Amino acid sequence: MKNQLLWFRISVVLVLFGLSFGGCNKNETSPTGNSEDIQELLEGSFDTLTTFPAPVSLTYIRKDGTTSTADVIPGQIIILIENTNSSDTVTQLFLRNAGTVVAQIPKVGLFVVRTNPNTISTFLSAMYQSSIVIDALPNSFITGYGSANGVNNNSIKINTDPNSLIQTIDLSATFGCGTMTHKDAVGAIARDSNISVQINDVTTSNANSLNAGTNQLKVLMKLFTLLSSSWLNNSPIIINISLGPKPDNLDQFRDFYRTLARPLHIASLAFPSLLNNALIIVSGSDKSINQTGTFNELQNEFSGSPIWNSLYFGESQEGAAGCGIGYAMIGTANVLNAPGCNVRIPNSSCTENGNSLSTPAIANLVAKAFLACNQSISLNVIARKLWEFQKNNNGRLPTVAELLSLSCTYTISPSSQSFDSSGGSGAISITAGSGCAWTATSSSNWISITSGSSGNGNGTVNYSVQVNTNSTQRVGTITIAGKNCSVTQAGSSSGGVIQFDGSYTGSYSGTATTSYGTESVSGTVTLTVSNGTIIVTSPGSGSGTVSASGSTSFSGSGGVSGASYSFSGTFAVASGTASASGEWAASFSGGTGAGTWGVTRH
Repeated sequence: MKNQLLWFRISVVLVLFGLSFGGCNKNETSPTGNSEDIQELLEGSFDTLTTFPAPVSLTYIRKDGTTSTADVIPGQIIILIENTNSSDTVTQLFLRNAGTVVAQIPKVGLFVVRTNPNTISTFLSAMYQSSIVIDALPNSFITGYGSANGVNNNSIKINTDPNSLIQTIDLSATFGCGTMTHKDAVGAIARDSNISVQINDVTTSNANSLNAGTNQLKVLMKLFTLLSSSWLNNSPIIINISLGPKPDNLDQFRDFYRTLARPLHIASLAFPSLLNNALIIVSGSDKSINQTGTFNELQNEFSGSPIWNSLYFGESQEGAAGCGIGYAMIGTANVLNAPGCNVRIPNSSCTENGNSLSTPAIANLVAKAFLACNQSISLNVIARKLWEFQKNNNGRLPTVAELLSLSCTYTISPSSQSFDSSGGSGAISITAGSGCAWTATSSSNWISITSGSSGNGNGTVNYSVQVNTNSTQRVGTITIAGKNCSVTQAGSSSGGVIQFDGSYTGSYSGTATTSYGTESVSGTVTLTVSNGTIIVTSPGSGSGTVSASGSTSFSGSGGVSGASYSFSGTFAVASGTASASGEWAASFSGGTGAGTWGVTRH
């Protein structure tokens, strides 16, 4: 009967756990297109822990033989196992050593076992000796740090949305700023500029007090709940974890980070698309310790892991010279920076020190850049470009525009175009994400941008190419957002186009249209021509049309005595001579006026 009741209890927990992930069923399809993927990730998962005893200080031996002291939940051990082992094998290992599984996500190798608090050392030793155990650690007590600077009676509450882009995992802990809680302070910073935020409160003890806390299990369970929901719905997510272990030292933070990284690593290998739409940012220590070595150890332990596309750590921009909080050397892999000293909590008069607050500032910036480009650039790419920028700029937090300019990708078409010596016009198409700005420039004065010299997102650049009067080919470049379009133009060495500049005097006999009617006039027209176009078929002679510009004059008889007239129109050159010496040059003489001429009386 007892076994039946136990099975019934676990079955109910399994159903409830499945519902907490959005009611998954076999008809739902993950972003990978495999309707079984999401259920496989959660297969066999449960959490029966609803109450927790008060944390105690425990000194224990780690798997590597070192001694550590931490505040832990008595009698609870987190065990990390390669997910290639069956649940039966794992369960038998625990039972042989007087342990009972009380929570698990077996597909990511995560188990929590309850055992006798008085025999923790014996149990841990047995786990370390097992070939299937990667690591075993007491379930650490987790707190939210930060020290407010002498301002009281502050209380802020923010509206939250379960579908928010930013999801914080946090506590209802006060920190010396009146009744304001840690989770609301972190949420307010993440929400700056109206970014949507959901606060996921994982407090398990002493809510709304300085001693409020949770434990590593609850953080992990919430993390995978959020990731699974995001994956199932194919929705982007930024998870902000502004929490840490107690005591706040290098050893405990190393264990805290490893216990987050190991299940993520296993999950990312088993389900490669799980982290595609996710960014996870975990805060650094709020004690004055250099965490560079800790982060480098993690990189070495999980070298080449897919988690490094999505898992980052938030540290103070001020570094060792700041306000006595944790830091890492600028450029440390997967470490991002934001101000951590004297941070003003939005909509309050409270200022606070702590990496708990630098981390949501990073999440907020990435979210703003992601939304500014209409989600056309992945969260992973934006985070990587942010890291690269800070590595080269002493940890400075860039503006959204700066971050987007680094994160954007551009393509242009065509990448080359050719013209004959007569020139012409062309167009280049730009493909870019929304919010991605660009400019177009020409390398040569014979190529002119006529429209589209700058833009945002997709666009078109139009340009013109002047006549080539030189006998040789020439090449120029139009550059758009660092992408080059090569423009090649043929020379005019065997006939082609020449420019005509100079003056021409011809005779005119015709009519002038005035406001007084049509008048007969005759006389001489003198044209000053600039950039007239002459088609020359071979060296020696040619003919063409000259467009008059500049000054013109008319003298003659007819019309109204004393009136002045001006000439406009085109003149067809009847004959002329041309000579070639490197470049075409031409002079024309003789000929009579032909074509359309007009004289207007003033």
